[in-house]
Amino acid sequence: MSTFVSMITWAGDTRPHHVEIRAAIDARFQDLRDAGFHSLVFLPDDHACTAVMVASCGDDGDVARIASAIWPDRAVRVESMCFDDDVVPAWIGREEEPPPTDAYLAAVFRAVVAA
Repeated sequence: MSTFVSMITWAGDTRPHHVEIRAAIDARFQDLRDAGFHSLVFLPDDHACTAVMVASCGDDGDVARIASAIWPDRAVRVESMCFDDDVVPAWIGREEEPPPTDAYLAAVFRAVVAA
C-alpha cells in the first residue's frame, strides 16, 4: 500500500457543502476506512467544495474510488501525489472536468497561505 495525498474537488451545478460531505463520511466511515481512507481537510473556498484527502491505497485508481464513494451523486476531480513510490510521477490527475483556471488556483493558494 502507498500513501496518497489528493486534492478532491466536487463538481457539478450544485456542489455539496462541507457539512454534507462530513455527514456522508461519518455515515460510511468504516467502509471508507477499510478502503484506505485516512483523513480529509477542507480548503477555505467560497466557490467550490475542495478538500485534501490522505489515503493508503494500491494505486491512484483506488484513491479515485474512495473519493467517488464519499459523495456518489456528484462528479469528483481527483489529483493525487504518491509519497511512498519513487517510480510514479509526482502528480496523478484524474480529469472529469476541465482543469481549474489560473485565477481559481491562485485564490486557493492565497486562502491556504492566509489560513
